[in-house]
Amino acid sequence: MKKALLAILLFAAPTYGQQAAVRYVSETGKDSNDGLSWGGSKATVFAALVSLPGGNATGPLAGSGTVYVAPGSSANPTSNAGIWLMAPSDPNYSNPPAGWLQCNGCTINIIGMPNQSGGPNGHKPLASIAAGGNQNNNQPAIWLSGTQQSQNFSNLGIAYPGRAVVIGECSNNARSGCGVSGVVLESVSSLIMNRPTSGPCTDITGGSFWIWLRDYGCGGNAYKAAGGRFANNAAAVLIDGTGNSGNGLIHINDSNLAGGGIKFIPGANGGSLYVSNITEEGLGDRVHDIPPVVWFTGFGGAVDAYLSNIQMADGGPTPTPAIQNDGGGPGPTVANTTGGGGVQGPATVLNQNIQNFTAQASSPIFSRQTGFFNGYMVGETDSARRIAGLVPVRFKNLAVSNSSLWVATQHSGATTLSTGQSDPFGGKSATKASSTTAINEGMYFSKACQATQYTPNAGDWIIGGAWIKGDSRTSIQGLGLSFCGYPPPTFSYKVYQQGILQGDGQWSWQWLAYKVSGGPATYFSLYCEFSTSPVTAYGPVLYVIPGGTISDDDALEFASTMASVDSACPVGSICNMPGHPLVTVP
Repeated sequence: MKKALLAILLFAAPTYGQQAAVRYVSETGKDSNDGLSWGGSKATVFAALVSLPGGNATGPLAGSGTVYVAPGSSANPTSNAGIWLMAPSDPNYSNPPAGWLQCNGCTINIIGMPNQSGGPNGHKPLASIAAGGNQNNNQPAIWLSGTQQSQNFSNLGIAYPGRAVVIGECSNNARSGCGVSGVVLESVSSLIMNRPTSGPCTDITGGSFWIWLRDYGCGGNAYKAAGGRFANNAAAVLIDGTGNSGNGLIHINDSNLAGGGIKFIPGANGGSLYVSNITEEGLGDRVHDIPPVVWFTGFGGAVDAYLSNIQMADGGPTPTPAIQNDGGGPGPTVANTTGGGGVQGPATVLNQNIQNFTAQASSPIFSRQTGFFNGYMVGETDSARRIAGLVPVRFKNLAVSNSSLWVATQHSGATTLSTGQSDPFGGKSATKASSTTAINEGMYFSKACQATQYTPNAGDWIIGGAWIKGDSRTSIQGLGLSFCGYPPPTFSYKVYQQGILQGDGQWSWQWLAYKVSGGPATYFSLYCEFSTSPVTAYGPVLYVIPGGTISDDDALEFASTMASVDSACPVGSICNMPGHPLVTVP
């Protein structure tokens, strides 16, 4: 008897208070209904939200709870309005514009009751609702401004607004100060009205974070956007850090995009993006181009990204990468990509389609990529250099190997060069530079800063490298070219590899490679920086390789694998490390 009673209690219907946190909306409903059942359903999501516990028609203020939405329902009684929620951080919170709801800590769960498929290439059924408009871009179907509590939207289909979903933009269109946190859009899909000013389909900005888009669908505006396929409003998903701190912890999974990709613009503090199982599809007419599936306009140490199974289909006649990074390294981690032109720009690549990769003209090194490519492992290692074997002299080393001839700047008047220091190979051919002030100084691997006279020619490569160490920490940005007060050349390409980490004072091989595009005659030298933290250096190399001598890919293969060689060694010889003459033992 007790067990039976317990079972009845466990499976009893919820209390009235729990029931009151659920509302129903249908095409045949009335906003004057209580919304507590399908038979008494509301006509709009707006009215349902106001009637939830904590809500109030005065404000108007959204309550917290779940709203079930039948196909054909309306989002808002205001024409061309959608589901629009503003938190107290919105500048219009005290007097919301028509169609807006205040949300002071509200938590909502809006679930469509699906009965049809939706595009682009939808794979889960949806409930199509009337939300937003396309007379201008201020009529999105879903607009969240400043909300910080959990908001969930599921199984909703939206047809042809100017923008479909806006997250983190204030009601006055300011794109900072109204960042959003904690949003899930699952099985939500929309195609926007393709006009020159429409888009992006999904617009995330304002310093927003903890955003999930799952089983998501969005059509971009690549074919009609006024600025072309690379414009912000051409994107299917724009993550825009312009003028704000940046947007992060954004997860986009198992989703289909069309006529637009994911465009990520870092903010002041970077941002982060995690994407898996995404397809962007074009028209397939061999006329219209689409942008990359995932595109980073910038990338730095404050940006984090992981991309897995990124697919491009029917990309158009112009070769376009599936993943593009216009910023620096390390770039996103890419687990797999197929279609388009593969991966462009710095990245750590675990796998990509072999056919896409082998057709590329630029090597992974030129693109500043590391990882695995067609059975090859590409990355930086000092293992071969540390063996200190004999080195073939391919080009003339313009640096001075004898470190007792090096000079240093005296900006502070307190710099010292100490020769006879231990080098990485057991000798005493290194030199330490130190200073008693915090002013940055330079140790030149030559007899003077004006050691090398040079007339730039487009296509030339300037390549340099040296072993560097600190006393307790090793600088990883200390190697450079100094043009000694003369005008520097212009460069079309620069790449640096300046050590793996600061560490504990270990020796680190550092190198750089610059491709020249022009400029006036000048003088220069390879150098390393130091100040109150001493720097010890050994075995510098400096090469000027005339344009056309070797290809760009070959220049970077050479730069990434070169080792120290004595500057006295002639081109074409096999030579020893500086200060370590070859000894034949009988």
